[in-house]
Amino acid sequence: MRGRGLEATIVRILREARASKHRRLIVAEGSKAEWVAARCVDAFKAVNKSKPSVLFAYYGGGEGRSRVRFLDELERGSVGSLKFVPYEETESVMGQTFNVLVMDVSENMRPNDLGRLVETVSGGGVIVMLTPSLDDIVSGVKAFHRRLVVHPYREKDLRHLFERRLVRKLMEHEGIWILRPPEVRYGKPLPVRTPRRLRPKVPGKTRFPKKLYRVAATEDQVRALQKLETLLEGGRKVVVITANRGRGKSAILGVASAGFVRAGVRDIVVTAPSKANVSTLFEFAAKSLRRMGLEAEVKGGTIRSGDAEIRFVSPYKTLSERPQILIVDEAAGIPVPMLHAMLKTSSKAVFSSTIHGYEGIGRGFGLRFMSTLRSMKKVALEEVELREPIRYAPGDPIERWLYDALLLDAEPPEFDEEEARSLEPEACKYFRPDLEEWFTSRDDMLRQFIGTYVLAHYRNRPDDLAILGDAPHHSARVLLTPSGKVVVALHVADEGRVSEEDLKETLAGRPPSGNLVPLCVVRHYPNLLEFAHLRGARVVRIATNPDMMRRGLGSHILGKLCEEAEEAGLDWVGAGFGGSPELLRFWTRNGFIPIHISPGRNPTSGEFSVVVVKPITRRAEEIVLKLNLEFRTRLVEALCDPYYTLEPEVAYHLLRGWGEHEEPLSLTESQVHRLMAYARGTMTYEGASDSIKGLLRKHFLSSGEHRMPLSEKAETALISRCLQARSWSTAAKGLRLPRYKLIDLVRDTVRSMVEFYIQPRG
Repeated sequence: MRGRGLEATIVRILREARASKHRRLIVAEGSKAEWVAARCVDAFKAVNKSKPSVLFAYYGGGEGRSRVRFLDELERGSVGSLKFVPYEETESVMGQTFNVLVMDVSENMRPNDLGRLVETVSGGGVIVMLTPSLDDIVSGVKAFHRRLVVHPYREKDLRHLFERRLVRKLMEHEGIWILRPPEVRYGKPLPVRTPRRLRPKVPGKTRFPKKLYRVAATEDQVRALQKLETLLEGGRKVVVITANRGRGKSAILGVASAGFVRAGVRDIVVTAPSKANVSTLFEFAAKSLRRMGLEAEVKGGTIRSGDAEIRFVSPYKTLSERPQILIVDEAAGIPVPMLHAMLKTSSKAVFSSTIHGYEGIGRGFGLRFMSTLRSMKKVALEEVELREPIRYAPGDPIERWLYDALLLDAEPPEFDEEEARSLEPEACKYFRPDLEEWFTSRDDMLRQFIGTYVLAHYRNRPDDLAILGDAPHHSARVLLTPSGKVVVALHVADEGRVSEEDLKETLAGRPPSGNLVPLCVVRHYPNLLEFAHLRGARVVRIATNPDMMRRGLGSHILGKLCEEAEEAGLDWVGAGFGGSPELLRFWTRNGFIPIHISPGRNPTSGEFSVVVVKPITRRAEEIVLKLNLEFRTRLVEALCDPYYTLEPEVAYHLLRGWGEHEEPLSLTESQVHRLMAYARGTMTYEGASDSIKGLLRKHFLSSGEHRMPLSEKAETALISRCLQARSWSTAAKGLRLPRYKLIDLVRDTVRSMVEFYIQPRG
């Protein structure tokens, strides 16, 4: 098929898309790829009698040749609007809508970008992927891949399993064409079933102005507005909105925000994992305010309307706010403990999250957060799910392809009643899967693995799938039930053997990607660089099916991994994660030793990141114990400054003693005298606080038989009041103790410590 014949094919493809209100995807190969993209723009204009909005995505580090060729091929006046966006900035277009998306994948093809960008295209539109060839997609080394190559691996070691699977899915799904001018390599027409979409009815009686209801594009959005209206009633109320991506939940939250302002609400706080997540919400809020004739002054992350404000606040900072209404968008990207804490900030709250799609959540949100909401007796809960897509008609073939190719709808296996009741760790099989088999022919197992991730950790990020499939140093482990179902998923990265060049770059403040644990040691403990030359394995993610938690399954698979590491001659196994008391209890109970805590909180999770290591060899144990002692030394001194807000329960786990070490007691004669007087009750805490801190330094830096056994309650109290220097009232409130009981607990504990550390020694 040549020349005009290929143009006629493109027109037919666009006619199909327009008639069905669905999208089409064209892979344009070879030197004429930009010509195909330009003809798609022409075809859209001819078929729809309107100039299309076009988004062109490219690799920012590239030379831009493809953009120039595309512009050269466009006919003058064929485009309504044209926006160029580098892949590094794709978050900026989330929530926007385009008729034609052109993706130059010749230099980069990052899965996260694919997941974001495809969903910006409306029904009747087309996605065009520009590539030298399908072979280049399968085996070409892109910018994304180069970050996956760490010493001692090379580019030739990349596996390209994700790309092989992606191309296979291109060939399996309908609505996709592969064109290499002058030929059509693949594609088949789809039967056109013109959908009927009726304008949703405006309810007869509403609290929000009917003008706002007329913004709604679907009956689902109308129902959501009705649920959101209930927040204007008395009492504690929570509305939960869930939807697949592209169902208009952020838009309807913006419309409702304007409705709240119109009803007299003066302070609305909006939060989400990132500011980019709420751009659509703010856009619709401003438009809806103006639609009602109200002022809408947009400045930064705030919309002002008279004396009312709709303002964005990062998740952690939200905890110190007390808004009239709190709106949490993309709630799945925020840790469950923080969501629970947010419930206390306002009596009226909205939690919204994506079920499937880029950064979707599967059933995890319902299992881990909704169950808590439903059990709260004094909270009136309203739930609504948006099912009908906004940008395109239901049954869109490109949505089916995208969800399948990126496993955006992956779910964990279902367990029957007998399995759920009686499964024990010893009955499970520890297994290292053949990832090539999983990515090429065992979709069922790959779906179970990723689905378990999503269920336990909420977010589905396509990059994680590609890293697992392509990075030569990444691998998977699973625990399988006797019936062969994934119950625990483990993602592992080989680390260590850091090159001298990477050491120099890290010490110069330019750490390369990969080797998270060794390079953390290099940056923060340059006196112990020998650790970087050891070989280890980092647990990237560990996920247990929530239906099967608290049975020792996670500990069991970690134990098996450590056994495997020992057999393979590795020196250590490590991990990095957000430091909550629950997670630290899990890791330290399994013998993992803390060696680092980040200097600041993650702005989304509100947690300090922690790195832990379990030494396997004696050489590694010697180094890790030195690392831990220096880590505890730093932390003890820093608890009253950068870690003043660190939860004392977290500090308790971080300051556990490891190995055998006796820290000397460095107190002057006067300090010892005042410490003894405080212990006897003849001196106030304030008069001996410096002496007490010296005693606590000895305690928390000693380990083994040299450290006095104390209860978690006692050590947590000492950390909060003495090392973090919180007031008696603040410390007591945080520990949920009456003030007088905390005062007694601290004095009684110090008295026992004096007897253990000082009196026997004269």
